Amino acid sequence: MKSSQKVTQNLPNTKIKKVLMLMRHAEKVIKTGKIPKCGKYDSELTKHGIDQSYMCGKTFISQLEKYNISKISPSEILIISSPYMRTLQTATHFLRGIDSKNFYDKNDMNKLYNISIEYGVREILNKNKYKEDIPKNYLNFLYNPNFDDFDQELKKLKFNILKNYEFSTEKESKDECYIRCKKYVDEVLVNYGKNDEYKIIVIISHGGPIKYIMRALGYNIELFHGHKVMFSDQYYFDISQGIMNAKYIEKISSY
Repeated sequence: MKSSQKVTQNLPNTKIKKVLMLMRHAEKVIKTGKIPKCGKYDSELTKHGIDQSYMCGKTFISQLEKYNISKISPSEILIISSPYMRTLQTATHFLRGIDSKNFYDKNDMNKLYNISIEYGVREILNKNKYKEDIPKNYLNFLYNPNFDDFDQELKKLKFNILKNYEFSTEKESKDECYIRCKKYVDEVLVNYGKNDEYKIIVIISHGGPIKYIMRALGYNIELFHGHKVMFSDQYYFDISQGIMNAKYIEKISSY
């Protein structure tokens, strides 16, 4: 593990070339009266969760400006989402918040956002606690005008869906989830950091996988201002020297 000295809130003095941000999805609807664990339900966001996602997008731009990053193309931002309703909704409203800040060069006409839907960052399906009944139609809301959260402003955004992994219902233990996330970092995420195609990489996932991705990067979640990943928590890393040399910058909470 990297030392705790590297887990302090040290903001950069020099310009950061590339940023990785890990974010848990926003507040979701609780369908049972109890908090469901480990992906038992494909819950949508609450109204507060939609607002959280939007405000996180606006806050994200402020963070980039603080890191001396400004005026980039939408095509240089990669949003990686777990294939769940709540993460995909978080991603779309997060981008709506970014778009509202007029962050881009007005001469840049390439307003195409990249959302990559990736199995590697999906929620843990804990075989020791639940027998999940996971629905198969995760992507329907992207094309369904009947969803309330698809207002006119959101429909104006342009999306490029880069990947659509078939969702597996294979159960996992926590150790198996870590192995899957470590493999994802080593075999997929590392490749996104090898060139300058993307200046900003955002992973919108779930509490467990975020902890395990951070562990794969060499950071222990217990060193980060509390060990629980709450709704909309955001962890920022400087990946100017590549994914495997990620340097923690700071944690931002929306509450």
